[in-house]
Amino acid sequence: VSVSNAGLNTHDGIYKGGQRLVNEIRDTVKELTGLTKISMIGFSLGGLYCRCAAAILYDDASKSIAGLTPVNFITLGSPHLGIRNLVPFGDLGGFVTGTLFRETGKELFLLDGPAPEQSLLCRMTKDEDHLYLTSLCSFKHRLLYAYVCSDFKVKFQTAAMCLYHQPLPTSSPPDPRRYPHLTGDTRVHLRWVEPDDG
Repeated sequence: VSVSNAGLNTHDGIYKGGQRLVNEIRDTVKELTGLTKISMIGFSLGGLYCRCAAAILYDDASKSIAGLTPVNFITLGSPHLGIRNLVPFGDLGGFVTGTLFRETGKELFLLDGPAPEQSLLCRMTKDEDHLYLTSLCSFKHRLLYAYVCSDFKVKFQTAAMCLYHQPLPTSSPPDPRRYPHLTGDTRVHLRWVEPDDG
């Protein structure tokens, strides 16, 4: 269990939190020789730290994370796409959150760049500054758990990396013809299923 991002360490930005996690993982790998595999599990903001750390630690030549074979990548209620469109009061809410939670709040509201498209979370949807997507693809299993209802801070669309205009499933369980990427009892969890190649 990581301890590098406890307490007020969460206010100085997602990338800095990811870098602290990188340092902790590197120290653990040095200390525990003989490790061969790595899995990453992050809850809420911890999922974003895991995405940053995976991208920083990823070696494209060996397809490894910190020299280890990537196995599971799991996030639980993580705001992968930010919370800009999902919180009441729009930009005013973003300003207040950015003031209270400093750099992390600005990043979650996509206010950390000259335009939302240039914010850290938008850059994390591409392989530009780091191999954010390629590093995620290196994990054998990838799961995003998202709440369909009752999570007013991290809405379904951002936790499940869905398009904002995509309607939420209303039936339980959702109709697999309309929501082929969702399985299971949506009152408890959602699971991303890779589309068939055929």
